[in-house]
Amino acid sequence: MTLLGLILVPLIIQGYSIEAYGIIMIARFFIPLFLMSVIDFGLGEITSIAVSSYRENRKKYFLKNKLLIIFILLLLIGIIAGFFLFLLSSQIPNLFSLSGENYDNFSSLIKYTSFLQPILFLLLFFEGILKGFEKFLPLRIIELFSSIIYFLLALYFLQVDLNFIYIAYAFLISLFFRFLFSLFAAIYLLKNRNLGYFLFNKKDIYWIKERGFEFFKNRLINNIQPYFGSFTVSILIGPIALGLYDAIIRLARLGKVFIGVMVSSAIPVSARLFSRDDDQTFANIGG
Repeated sequence: MTLLGLILVPLIIQGYSIEAYGIIMIARFFIPLFLMSVIDFGLGEITSIAVSSYRENRKKYFLKNKLLIIFILLLLIGIIAGFFLFLLSSQIPNLFSLSGENYDNFSSLIKYTSFLQPILFLLLFFEGILKGFEKFLPLRIIELFSSIIYFLLALYFLQVDLNFIYIAYAFLISLFFRFLFSLFAAIYLLKNRNLGYFLFNKKDIYWIKERGFEFFKNRLINNIQPYFGSFTVSILIGPIALGLYDAIIRLARLGKVFIGVMVSSAIPVSARLFSRDDDQTFANIGG
């Protein structure tokens, strides 16, 4: 998506304005894959760890317990996040000094984004299942297809000269299709597998809680930092400044994307080695 985004950036700026591009970037703050990932407690990664551990200990590992708890938690987080976004949809545009038509369009966009919050948070769950089974090629294909959907829709909206806010809607639509593709892929991977019984117990809840708070502390440092500059610029100066800022640093973010892919690949592998009690190989991962 980053490469296609690089192609779209000058087209959006040329077709609309740098301010329009800045407003589109502001809308992404309220998507779990971006700034709002702080409140997901790393449950997507925890899903990957749970699935990886199951693959090493199938006879004594009840995966259904953990998956059901994680699913419910992400669904609840999505519902709560969507509820508050909807309540604040008329106030958020003021935070970024939007007025007139931009205010109305952005407020409507936030409302639609709030409706999709449960789905967007559950996307982390289904992608976590794919990562846990180390199905990285299907995962990248799904991301590619969703990126192409966004790219083609954005080009179409540019061609027919629709309001720039439809570019942000195109991104939401692409994420919805990404959710569907991931859902079907996860169901395919889990069907006909012996995942154990539904046996709620405090041990599973504690297992998830312990890892969730560790990921949350990590999120506060690593996820807020990349967006702190953009978020601050958009509030203090406005969408025009954010558009310029994002266009300048976008190329530098390519490196962060590649590092993120490597990290997401390492999590399930590390979990499997840990489950094997293979301390030496596990230690060698860090070099």
